[in-house]
Amino acid sequence: TIVENFIDTQRFFPINEEDKTELKKSLHMNYPKIASYFGNFTNISTKQAYELIIDKIAPALLRKDPQIKIAVIGRGLTKGKPPVENMVIVGEVDRIEQYVQVSDIVIVPLVSGGGTRYKILEALGCGIPVLSTPKGNEGLDLKLEDGVILSNVEEFPEKIAAFFSEESSLSRVQPDLENILSKYSLSGIAENTDFLRTFGITGKKP
Repeated sequence: TIVENFIDTQRFFPINEEDKTELKKSLHMNYPKIASYFGNFTNISTKQAYELIIDKIAPALLRKDPQIKIAVIGRGLTKGKPPVENMVIVGEVDRIEQYVQVSDIVIVPLVSGGGTRYKILEALGCGIPVLSTPKGNEGLDLKLEDGVILSNVEEFPEKIAAFFSEESSLSRVQPDLENILSKYSLSGIAENTDFLRTFGITGKKP
């Protein structure tokens, strides 16, 4: 049996506001409101989600709140002029966790594909809330109290804008970091897993 998915807490961890401000400056990400999408853009489902951001999410969000920037980070992207003016195409970076740490929210507009949703766990590990489609949350079953807002893609612009509005209850969504780490950090998994059973070691002679 394979050990469960886990957050690399040596890389993905929360930082305080002072460090976040300094890191924003050093990364040239000094924007007041940042919604990020990151992943491997050679992957078909990740690329499809990126196209949804360009075609639907970013233009609608621009009309709602032009101060919100959608930063897109990951392998398979070339840094350059954004296709929509409220997007920032960061491209491939050495330390993607730093860009997660300076985000206000991470968006996961996946509508296809399978596998582990590492980006959701990594964002939560940094203390960053997530807006995801149900498809993006498959296999994790995380909820609002965990720091995950679920929505279909069509409502992403509205949900992102609401997250940055003090009048909306979504602005108060934060990850339950203690609960998340108890389930998805390596130390938490070790405490909650019977490793003898997990690895098929029963102590019985064959």
